[in-house]
Amino acid sequence: MNGVDAEAVRAHLARVTASQLFAGAERLCRFLRFTVELKLGGREEQLKEYALGREVFDRGESYDPRLDPIVRVEARRLRARLAEYYLGPGRGEALRLEYPKGSYVPVIHATQGAVSRTPRWVAAAIAGAFVAGAALAVFALTRPAPITMVAPIPARWIEQDDGTLDAVDAALTEAVDAALANQRGPSVVAWPEILRYRNARGTPLRDVAAQLGARQLLIISVRDLPGTKNVAVFLIDEPAGRKRLARFYSDPLLSAATQTALAARIAHDIVLARDLGSV
Repeated sequence: MNGVDAEAVRAHLARVTASQLFAGAERLCRFLRFTVELKLGGREEQLKEYALGREVFDRGESYDPRLDPIVRVEARRLRARLAEYYLGPGRGEALRLEYPKGSYVPVIHATQGAVSRTPRWVAAAIAGAFVAGAALAVFALTRPAPITMVAPIPARWIEQDDGTLDAVDAALTEAVDAALANQRGPSVVAWPEILRYRNARGTPLRDVAAQLGARQLLIISVRDLPGTKNVAVFLIDEPAGRKRLARFYSDPLLSAATQTALAARIAHDIVLARDLGSV
């Protein structure tokens, strides 16, 4: 625990999970509480992918981490959400919770605010780092904000009138969700979580995003046209409601075989756009 008092960690954890960024993200909160408590109890050797799938994500005895990536996907979401918290509402916190890549064991650090006495040379180094960080922050403000957490949603689930929409949009959206999870790009909400919102027609998009814990929604619409199917993909910021990306595709059949290929193409286009700084 790096010398940090356990009760201070629990108080910090309570503030993190009560913040707006974690509101409605119950699974991420369970992930945090479960892993932190085992760490505090000296049982971090139990923090394995299989145990987390069973205890946190309610998987059954047949759960196989090789086939179901729920823990890895949610761990990426948690890392991204914590980073966002410490850059925003939690920037004044005296503690930091981190999950190194490839590990589900939390690391707890005390920031400068938790240190009572700071040597002068350390203070000078911090001041220099602050100046450099400020320069980097100015540079970062000139670039578009990166994609952080994406939830792919079939348009049919949220539009008022779905009379002209094809039912394959849900299958395509699930394939996009899986393709994004396998990319080195943004974190993506796990499909079982998204399934809970298949009857959300008419629900404001910002409410759907908040309940899923997503910063962006990827709306996928499939419409029948003569001789082909037209696929429209829109990446929308929430709660701002700003459209960041629009892509259009067509496929004559959109069969099970071509869905996978199209989903991989969509995921690639999103990650490429992010890498090029256009979203």
